[in-house]
Amino acid sequence: MPENANLSAKRAGRLEIPPARALGLLSELRDRLADSVATAYAQNLKSAKNDLLQLAQRASDPARVELYQSGHALLTNSGLGLLQRFRSVYTNDCDQAIASLNGTLADAWDSAEELALVDTNEFERELAVGRLSAKATYSCSQQLTALDRRVALLLGLKRMESDSNPFAIKRLFTAFVKAAEANWAGEQLSLILLETFEHYTAEDLPNVYRDLNQYLVDQGVLEKLPVELEDRDRELHTPERLGDAADGIGDIFVQLASGLTGPSRSGGGHRGLGAGTYDLGGSAAGGPAGLGAGGMAAGGQMGPMVFGQFIEGLTGLQRGSGHAAAKLGLTLGDFDPTSSDMLRSLGSSPLLRWLQPNDAMTIDLIAMLFDCIFSDPEVSEALRQELGKLQVPILKVALLNKSFFSDQRHPARRLMDLIATAVRGWNKEDETQLLEVIRAAVESVVEGFDHDTSVFGAQAEKLEQILRDADRRARENVSELVRRVEQRDRKIAADTVVKDQIARILAGQTLPPAVRNFVDDTWCELLTRIYVKQGEKSEAWQQALATLEDLAWSVKPKSVPAERHRLMGMLPVLLRRLPEGMAMIGRADAWDEFLKELMQLHMDAIKPRSASDAAVETVAPDRGERDAGFGRRDERSNARAGADAVIATATPKEAIPEEEEASDEFTEAARGIEVGDWVEFANIDGSSITLRASWLSRMNGLILFADRQGQNPEILTLVRLARHLRHANARILSRDPLTDRAVAKLLVGASSKADVPA
Repeated sequence: MPENANLSAKRAGRLEIPPARALGLLSELRDRLADSVATAYAQNLKSAKNDLLQLAQRASDPARVELYQSGHALLTNSGLGLLQRFRSVYTNDCDQAIASLNGTLADAWDSAEELALVDTNEFERELAVGRLSAKATYSCSQQLTALDRRVALLLGLKRMESDSNPFAIKRLFTAFVKAAEANWAGEQLSLILLETFEHYTAEDLPNVYRDLNQYLVDQGVLEKLPVELEDRDRELHTPERLGDAADGIGDIFVQLASGLTGPSRSGGGHRGLGAGTYDLGGSAAGGPAGLGAGGMAAGGQMGPMVFGQFIEGLTGLQRGSGHAAAKLGLTLGDFDPTSSDMLRSLGSSPLLRWLQPNDAMTIDLIAMLFDCIFSDPEVSEALRQELGKLQVPILKVALLNKSFFSDQRHPARRLMDLIATAVRGWNKEDETQLLEVIRAAVESVVEGFDHDTSVFGAQAEKLEQILRDADRRARENVSELVRRVEQRDRKIAADTVVKDQIARILAGQTLPPAVRNFVDDTWCELLTRIYVKQGEKSEAWQQALATLEDLAWSVKPKSVPAERHRLMGMLPVLLRRLPEGMAMIGRADAWDEFLKELMQLHMDAIKPRSASDAAVETVAPDRGERDAGFGRRDERSNARAGADAVIATATPKEAIPEEEEASDEFTEAARGIEVGDWVEFANIDGSSITLRASWLSRMNGLILFADRQGQNPEILTLVRLARHLRHANARILSRDPLTDRAVAKLLVGASSKADVPA
């Protein structure tokens, strides 16, 4: 490319980066991220240890006390060792993710994780990691969006989903949990340690990811990406713009409020406030005297008497009191819970002019939040009715605590999110019963909420328990089918995996013909059977590989006494495991004959040898011999062809047209499916069924779907799922909670308004 064209491409952010340089930049990002996060936690190790010690002192449950004490001891004795292991685990996981995205991963089996749905502990760990990483990701969303774009360019991809980014926060947190478990922390303790890890790195993460972006900018990677908003963040948090009210108010509320006022409104007013400019730290110009920032009550944005009257009026309104509505300047009339009109009508309340701008804007923001909720395509009409009944309680929550907009774990948000997703995947009868539970939960909040938000948490816990019970039944119901489809998957890959493992163990070694034939025939068949039935992470598989390694070493010449001594110690175990393995595949009768040859080989191995005797002919069977040695190749093909009825009926039999395999947005969406994702499928009669991805094939793209209780199983290929998506016969439901989606929409709107020039 000519130099001037190269310069133009660089300015446009499209400069092609040589693969070697791109890999170097990615490696540098990996090291910077791991070092920065580990350093941030290391600097707070003392505080983390103190936290665990205090928790142990306050806990009443002996089991919890022991957990916290164990965590304190682990951080005290090997905190830095834990961080070193974390760095090692993350580096390895990151490299595998990069290799996978690059298409250079040699063996995808090594990086594939176990099924979360099959194992309860792993399922709970995935949920915990997902919850904490979602919180951290939210606070770094702008920096991560920019990094996604830049990393995609380095990998030669058009775009990249955040979860696929090798530098995603979830990958960091998963690596920390793995490191903790490998450091002798149990599964429960590793999640407790993860809580401290998230807490003491949260403040640093935005700057860490901002620095990664800046590093790539300095290296010429998308210098003018329009997603960088650091300057806007700094502007939003300046005292000139926020006044004294910035302290204690969630920064998301600040961004929303700044977007709502907007620079274009600097000369305008707000309904009920008269003509005046907004000052987020004091009263509006033209408002009541004597209610400036210095006269505000803690936790309220106006005088305590007026604020109390307004909250009292809202409490009466939420419980249907016409008298309370009249005090607020409203008429109850026919309240439509699927509309935010009633909230917007509060603009005519005589008390509104006494509100501080922060509170007046909160009413607007909650109305807009519910507009987003009501327009969300994943919220059914029945759920809109129930969620709409929470408008006034949610407004009270936000008025009392502006951090409602930032705190994803707020009990009120948690309940709304659960209501929105709880109905996924039930049959009609069970869905009807669940809706009754939801109505009762909403009624309890409407009747019971004054100021204490624990009522939201109590109702959320009831719903969560129902979902936990359903998930447990689902795991039980699909576990047998998952076991069978996993075996079917491994059966297809068994030949390749077993040959690769044998080649790895015997690399560079020469074996006597008798041993080589035994390996290629008998032991290869044993490995194949173990792999298909139990998988490569089973103890039997690891033991069979170790026995093969010992066998190969045992027949090598022993030139020093230490080697002969080792052989003598090894033989009893080896001579027990070899016949046991042969018996597992029905070849026990062949042991005596092989033992005679093996004993002679061991005798030869310990005899002194001359240089001329040391050479042993390398037996390297040709392809035909090795295929025959694997034994029953035709039998394994027949086994694959005879898959069980459930799998056979669920797996498409017809050939897939090649043109439909072309990559497009629907294919990419199908490839992005993860265990736990929900997909809504349209039926021929116009109805729909919502199924959850319960298992993913690690080699051929099959996905097992089932409903909330693990019933109605359906197995689809990625190609077929993409076809359903392409023809609008299916849609992937969002992983993000309902309130997160609504707040995100508000942030997008606030950002666009904040960009409008004055």
